[in-house]
Amino acid sequence: MTISTSHAWHEFSDRVAYEGSVRLNLSVRPLPDAPRLAQLSDMGAQILATLEAMEERRGLDDDSAIAHELARMDAKLNVLMELLNRALMPESKLPERQHLRFNAFGLSGAVSLPDQGSTVRVRLHFDGCRAMPLELFGQVASGTPAPFIAFHGVGETLREAIERMVFRHHRRLIADRRGARDAQ
Repeated sequence: MTISTSHAWHEFSDRVAYEGSVRLNLSVRPLPDAPRLAQLSDMGAQILATLEAMEERRGLDDDSAIAHELARMDAKLNVLMELLNRALMPESKLPERQHLRFNAFGLSGAVSLPDQGSTVRVRLHFDGCRAMPLELFGQVASGTPAPFIAFHGVGETLREAIERMVFRHHRRLIADRRGARDAQ
């Protein structure tokens, strides 16, 4: 299946994107059938929901015993998740970090891409849940200034989950920049 290059580039480039360093595994693979793509899309939405829940800061404004207990439990869960991540996916087995720009429509960045038209499998390993990569399929398409991967088979639930993640990341970057500017 060939994706309309100009439409795909327009969809990708006109939207806010996650920009940062992510562990990426990229391989040339045939596009799975529709049921498998739907299954991957559902799994991806679950992975992003897990990441979102782990990033959520449970903040209570009071100094009550409940707030302290929740903070203590949160710290314990973070340690358990890190131990689980290390057991399931040791650092030595993770792909290298690459600076990427991606959203629900595609991916670009300092990535060596196969020939235009190739179908690829993209696996993004996020630090909070690195043993369960977000797996997407796409096609290498022409873009400006360089080729990019136009995603295929991203269901609506996964699309919304990616857009929420991109929004949260973008919001944190803006807050960090304001904090740095205010500190000067």
